[in-house]
Amino acid sequence: MPMHRAALYSAVFRFVALILLALSVSQRSMAAPQSDDVSADARTPAYTGPWDIAQLYRVPEYRWGETTDRVTEVFYQGLLRDGQPTTVYGVVARPANATAPSPGVVLVHGGGGTAFTDWATLWAQRGYVAIAMDLRGQGPHGERLPHGAPDFDELFHEVNTDPTGDETNADTFWSYHAIADVVLAHSLLRSLAEVDAERTAITGVSWGGYTTSLVAGLDLRFKAAVPIYGCGNLGVDSAWKGDIDGLDEHSRALWIKWFDPISYLAQTRCPTLWVNGTNDFGYPLGAYRDSYRAAGYGIDDAPLVTLGVKVGRPHGHRVAWAVPEPYVFIDHVLRGGEPLPRLAPIERDRDHVTATYTSPVAVVEAGLHYTTDTGRWQDRTWHSVPATFDGDTVTATLPKEHAITVFLSVTDERGLYASSDHLTVNE
Repeated sequence: MPMHRAALYSAVFRFVALILLALSVSQRSMAAPQSDDVSADARTPAYTGPWDIAQLYRVPEYRWGETTDRVTEVFYQGLLRDGQPTTVYGVVARPANATAPSPGVVLVHGGGGTAFTDWATLWAQRGYVAIAMDLRGQGPHGERLPHGAPDFDELFHEVNTDPTGDETNADTFWSYHAIADVVLAHSLLRSLAEVDAERTAITGVSWGGYTTSLVAGLDLRFKAAVPIYGCGNLGVDSAWKGDIDGLDEHSRALWIKWFDPISYLAQTRCPTLWVNGTNDFGYPLGAYRDSYRAAGYGIDDAPLVTLGVKVGRPHGHRVAWAVPEPYVFIDHVLRGGEPLPRLAPIERDRDHVTATYTSPVAVVEAGLHYTTDTGRWQDRTWHSVPATFDGDTVTATLPKEHAITVFLSVTDERGLYASSDHLTVNE
């Protein structure tokens, strides 16, 4: 069966991303020693950026803190900063009455966040051992830890080089420590006796979604990943494009190579769910589509990619925790629960658009969502009208208005939602 246009675009995007990965690998030594915990197999990615993945796959040194209502504080050792090991604060929440090793989940906060106890508790109540960590160098009460990692104010700055041209200050960047601290938290989680190390997932919100999408292509031990809002291609279109463009040419190129998820997403081997809103302030739909395409959306032999882009979805930690689809998605992958509905890439046939879908239960609603605006994604007004669904196909007639961009959605009888990718139908 010939590949339709959207799938072809996804395949080309993923192919180009893989070529860029190969070029990146050729420019750096890949001779880092393997630890006892890592074998040279499918869990070792080809490109690891500035990180020694064998080091991150080892269980870090850690100590337990106080326990309250099945949630225990943990302090673990991160990477060096200014020659000193950093200390990372987190919490581990455990399910009640577990009689066998439980699946595990790593929870990654966004800007203004911390190691949220109530978020970890939500997952523990669903039967998971959950670890959440603070990625701002803070302790349990928001205090600055003596040897904490950088905060968000160290996201963007120049890269120093020594006389030989080697970069010398990767350890001063927030992303360097945040990514490492998430992978180390995963290594710690997998080491716990009450965790089934072969059933772990990651989800994150906003900058935590950015981190999740990068880690999905770096830590190949995860079985599922759910970035909420956050994505890659931030230097092309994002709320922080100006910060990235403000770097000198060498620093800008290296920040993207090291710290933009787009440099890693083609390595993703696990199913992913992408949750965002049409007008998200930080992560616009163009960069978002680039990211999920790089992860394999629309490619038959790539990992399963499910989309949940919704008109007007608000941005926030607690708003994200209330979205049901991430829980159901991870339940499906790790525990064999029923899957979400899922739409294939949208296609146009003259004045109609269609997408095929799968769902384990009946679909009760379908929609066409469109905007007649151009310009910044954040400023566009979206309209929604019913679409028809029959068998495994959603169909909608393009509106008489001059629609610029459209996408389709379905909602099933459980109230669970899925969307297609977006399509530009007029310039």
